[in-house]
Amino acid sequence: MKLRTRHLRSWVGLLLAVPVVAQADPFPPSSPEEQGLSTPDLELLADQVEHLVDSEAIVGGELHVIKNRRTVLRRAFGYSDRAEGERMRPDQVYCVRSMTKPLTGTVVQMLLDEGKLKLDTRVAELLPAFDQPHTRAITVEHLLTHTSGLAFSTIARGLDQYEDGILSVANEAAASTFEFEVGTDFQYSDAGTDTLGAIIEVVTGQPLHEVLQERVLDPLGMRDSWTLLAGRGEARARIPSAYSGGVGAWERPWDPEGEVMFPFFLGSQSLYCTTSDYARFLTLWMDAGQVGESALLSPEAIRRGLRPANDLEYPNAFEGIQTYYGQLWMSFATGLGARPVLFGHNGSDGTYAWAWPERDLIVLYFTQSRGSDSGLAVERGIERILFRGEADAFRADLAARSRVATDLADYEGIYWDEDNVVSYYVVRAGERGLSIERPGAFRKELIGTATPGHFALDSKGERVLEFQTPEEGPAEAFLFPFAERVERQVRHVPTGDELGPEQIATKVATCHGAEAIAALGTVRMRGTMSMPARKLNGPLEMIFDATRSRTTVEIGGQASSEWVTADGRLITAVNGGEPDEAEGEMAEQALLGHPIRSLRDWAQLYVRVEVLRTVEVKGRRLHLVRTEPHVTLGSTKIVDAESGRLIGEDRITRFPGAGLIGLEIRFGDYRDIGGGLQLPFEIHYEHQHPFIPEMVMRFEEFEVGVDAEEALTPPPVHK
Repeated sequence: MKLRTRHLRSWVGLLLAVPVVAQADPFPPSSPEEQGLSTPDLELLADQVEHLVDSEAIVGGELHVIKNRRTVLRRAFGYSDRAEGERMRPDQVYCVRSMTKPLTGTVVQMLLDEGKLKLDTRVAELLPAFDQPHTRAITVEHLLTHTSGLAFSTIARGLDQYEDGILSVANEAAASTFEFEVGTDFQYSDAGTDTLGAIIEVVTGQPLHEVLQERVLDPLGMRDSWTLLAGRGEARARIPSAYSGGVGAWERPWDPEGEVMFPFFLGSQSLYCTTSDYARFLTLWMDAGQVGESALLSPEAIRRGLRPANDLEYPNAFEGIQTYYGQLWMSFATGLGARPVLFGHNGSDGTYAWAWPERDLIVLYFTQSRGSDSGLAVERGIERILFRGEADAFRADLAARSRVATDLADYEGIYWDEDNVVSYYVVRAGERGLSIERPGAFRKELIGTATPGHFALDSKGERVLEFQTPEEGPAEAFLFPFAERVERQVRHVPTGDELGPEQIATKVATCHGAEAIAALGTVRMRGTMSMPARKLNGPLEMIFDATRSRTTVEIGGQASSEWVTADGRLITAVNGGEPDEAEGEMAEQALLGHPIRSLRDWAQLYVRVEVLRTVEVKGRRLHLVRTEPHVTLGSTKIVDAESGRLIGEDRITRFPGAGLIGLEIRFGDYRDIGGGLQLPFEIHYEHQHPFIPEMVMRFEEFEVGVDAEEALTPPPVHK
């Protein structure tokens, strides 16, 4: 008797577990030659990942190559915990972040197959929070294809504050500011995928993590995959410490002994798994939804999920194909709607997976290094070594990049942007080579090439910065490639006509009446901190005297306090928890933000101050002053030339979890709070990062001469 599909699916967890679990290793080892590949070629691909570790592009990682369902290379590199000296091991468990999305999408495809959902099902029919004018038109298909108009993320509180788990996350998304009208554009969105997770819970009547376990992980034999870490000591022992930052600037925000990041399962980003387990999942889609003799997905579900629907505008190193987005899959094809050549996904903590069905090839590259674009470098290696037969040329390029240049000093310096009079680039030489930064915008490491004076701007190697150097002496300029043009940035040469740094510092301190703080004593200012894009705001209080400060903010259900001491220490506490002391760059950044010291103590705060030039912008003359602190990267202070008022600052800042990013600060609504002390009552912070919203401080009231000694004294830190 032929079983009807719906009956088969009701038993799918039982039926499909048998053939997969019986085979402990679905990808047994094999020599590359037995599978039509070359051992030297794969060793070269491994050398490339080793180079990424050596150049500090990543802290550690694992490379797993599977051909014809046989493992032809599996190797670990670098450190699972650099501070502890623990080396990375094969088969460790990684947080794959956005590589969770295809698994959530797989459950949705199952529900579509079963008729429990339709692509045109309106979200408002299942989630009442979406039953409002601007969200009522959103359908399941809009969420699958990231065309709902939801922002990348709408989470603005600690996850432990969402009482109803992912349903609360979806409700908050419904109340957020939308990027565009439903169905008119594409915006990659965690919020949209988490809303799908809430829909799954409503339709199935089960928590999302249980549904995923029963419908995907168990049937595929993914026994080294975890949806929740609470109580999973065996899993946590195999998870490497998480790092964020970038080349030469890695810091460890989380280690396996720390508090779990996800108290409930987010369909956008919460899965932990091994490379081999994720490969099991990829084979489900490579095999048209089949597992053994059973169908977990219909052929139509496979076509729906992988069909390129929107241009992701995301770079790749594969020749002749673009990166598109299907239904919670990255799909690589020659055009929209075309049959994909390969598919896969990556995760923001540095995990990547690619699958070529026609080649029966899977490559998995997992790291724990958030903020790295090293996946592009691995793609470049796959393309040139495995597909184009350019192993010898690739080996030569890799050797050239590994060489340490001895004449980098000729390239160091400040170079002016020819199209923007207030912007410039700073090129520095260090142990790892050259870096380039544009205050307020970005900082990145340059990659050496085989051609002297030519440096790649990214791992793909297609955008190259070229220095123009005379026969003797330093470079005069460099050519910077943009999308459709090349700009010539010219080395800064002091004219000698500018005011000296001491004159500017005096001018700023005098304009703001900074010395009045001695007579005013301790100041208390109260107002609000807001994130307009997320419709969040909360109370803000700043208490300070001439050398110390305490700032307290409550927003999104989270209260945090930050103390800056007279000797430059930074103490923080969140939600009344144990206080912590930050060191290095984070401490100095806080010191530089003190409302009085930053106006008058330039000689103590900075090791170098240089007045670069005076420019005119919209009829206003501005001094551009380069300041370089002791530890952190330098910044540009923008000073009104007539009054001496500080109107803005462009810098590169270290943001926890995101690394070094550009930050533009603008000061406004200056008021006299007594004795001539002029302070801004409105401050805008614009981080040059797509996932960090604009923040605005607004003060409404102030007091001077307050008794706040207890408030300015930080709590003791127990180390």
